[in-house]
Parts: sequence; C-alpha cells; structure tokens
Amino acid sequence: ENLYAAIICQFFDPPLRNLAEKALKRSSKDLDSSLYQYIFDMPLLESLVVLHASQGNVAQRELAIKAVQNPLLNVHNELQLRDAHIVQVKLEFIEKFAEAMQKKYTTF
Repeated sequence: ENLYAAIICQFFDPPLRNLAEKALKRSSKDLDSSLYQYIFDMPLLESLVVLHASQGNVAQRELAIKAVQNPLLNVHNELQLRDAHIVQVKLEFIEKFAEAMQKKYTTF
C-alpha cells in the first residue's frame, strides 16, 4: 500500500516527492515491481533506483532502471506526447488501484 501512496503523490502539482520517498522507504523490501510502470516522475524513479542499490537488491534495481528508461518519459519528447502518456498512466493506475482496494476490502 505504501507504493500505491507513493504513486499517488506524483499526481499532485508539484509532486509530493518527500512524502512519496518516505512511503517507498517504509516498504522498500516489499515493493511490487509490476507497479513501477505507473511511476512517471523521474526524481521518484531515480530515488527508487538508489533505494534498491543501497539495499543491494540488484533485481529490483534493474527493474527500476528499466522504468527510468521508458522512452515515453524522455524529456526531449514533445510535451504533448509526454503529457498524453502521463494522463494514460494515471487512468490505468486509478483502475488498478480501485481493483486492488476492492479485492482487499470486499468480504464474502
């Protein structure tokens, strides 16, 4: 859940990076790398790489580096292209987050 919180922190303008980094550090051993695709704030991705490197977690570090290398996040792309990508990522994340919360809190 801390990774979800960190991802939501980047939705703000300006991003709540300090809060996001605290959330990452609180759950650094249990981060779900399948959610890295929803991180579009480059400083947050870089923090994730550093966090995994400092813990010696090579596999997680490599997955974070792969997220950093996403060509759609390149600052040299047209602003419209990057903005459209970020909107798409936000929508996909909100759907994923809603599904996760529904599974967690639905009791049958």
